Amino acid sequence: MERQVGQMVRLVDDLLDVSRIASGKIVLQRTPCSVAELIQSAIEAQRGAIDAAKIDITCELPESPFVIDVDPTRFVQILSNVLHNASKFTPAHGKIRVSVATIVTDSIPRVAIALSDTGIGISKEMLPRVFELFAQAEEPTQRAHGGLGVGLALARRLVEMHDGEISAHSDGPGQGTTFLIKMPLCERVVRAATSRVDTPRVERRVVIIDDNEDAANTLSMLVEQLGGSSRTAYDSTSGLQAVKEFQPDTVLLDIGMPGIDGYETCRQLRQQPSHKNITIIAVSGWGQSHDKQRALDAGFDAHLTKPIDPAVLAHVLAGNASRQS
Repeated sequence: MERQVGQMVRLVDDLLDVSRIASGKIVLQRTPCSVAELIQSAIEAQRGAIDAAKIDITCELPESPFVIDVDPTRFVQILSNVLHNASKFTPAHGKIRVSVATIVTDSIPRVAIALSDTGIGISKEMLPRVFELFAQAEEPTQRAHGGLGVGLALARRLVEMHDGEISAHSDGPGQGTTFLIKMPLCERVVRAATSRVDTPRVERRVVIIDDNEDAANTLSMLVEQLGGSSRTAYDSTSGLQAVKEFQPDTVLLDIGMPGIDGYETCRQLRQQPSHKNITIIAVSGWGQSHDKQRALDAGFDAHLTKPIDPAVLAHVLAGNASRQS
């Protein structure tokens, strides 16, 4: 009875919020908030449901203090609704993973919060409708999990009120689901991150090689804000050509690229006598000690873990990369 009452209260609260949004009665109390703290608050809010479902949750929070201008109560509600959906549709002993990265969309730096699960997935027919109010899957296995399709609809409306975007991706039934929330970084924090008094101005020629175009473009923008010039390439082959043509001082090289990965690309660069003085820096989402050691063994001069702190990048480009991470 307690469980059913709790679910009913949540449903009524969500329906009331949808009604308030539709009538314009919700006013956001926005303030600069730490992305890491918002995520941690949402996880704690859903900890009981996640533990009860025997689901393993991992969270990869950035070292950089990413800040977004949001109503903290409402934004935690957004994350909580998505996490609640993930816990509801993920079988026991499944996994939920929360990760954070920075991207650039229309020249605007944004933070991207990805919430992925190993749950029952979403069919391609249902995927375009997943954020619609009262949307429910037709498959009996999905309908059996209950709910009226309100939580995700409310999450989308609240995200849009915050000038953000939310999207869902699934490879189909049984393949899990990833929800991606994109929010503009707090403008004054972005300016502060690239204009600290202790951040040196660098005039380096940099080639950025990363198959993630958003990540590559973000680094390019950051390099130029720090005083350097840059070229971007989105695969190893075009990256090697860009290095040959641009003759950079430094190469920022992603590790996990399809086809020829970053390790092999680094080895090929080191085989060219004309590139022997280039500083090659590994850029990776993996930052364990063995990941860093593997990069150094492959010939990299340094290893930086995504998302990269602008001050750290500035010091590395200024010549402080000395075969260490």
